[in-house]
Amino acid sequence: MKRQRLHLVDENNDPLSPAIQSAVEAAHYWAVREFPRIDPALLANWAERLAKSIANKNLRGSVRRYAHTAMHETVRRWLKTKRASELAVGLDRELERIAGINEGFHGEVDRAILFEQLKSTLRGRDRTAPL
Repeated sequence: MKRQRLHLVDENNDPLSPAIQSAVEAAHYWAVREFPRIDPALLANWAERLAKSIANKNLRGSVRRYAHTAMHETVRRWLKTKRASELAVGLDRELERIAGINEGFHGEVDRAILFEQLKSTLRGRDRTAPL
């Protein structure tokens, strides 16, 4: 798996300390590996925001542990709200019902297409006969 490069800077666009960079990169790599279905751009954005927030804090404990816990919490919170906002639907008919598509209109269009196709197979005199 190719590692994504993160833009880890503070609010003044100065590079962060190697300890913070290493911790955030490890947390980001863990999230990419554990949650492959989440957009990598989202994960990178969260990691960069996490790095800025760590730079503003005066942490007494392990920076690596804090980064991992914060990244895990961010992903977990996003998964929780994302799943709640999704709408599970079945087949095409159910999608059409949810979208409010009028069934009568589709039937009319399908019939018109069918009659045009049938008409094209008829001979000249038969084409002019009223339907």
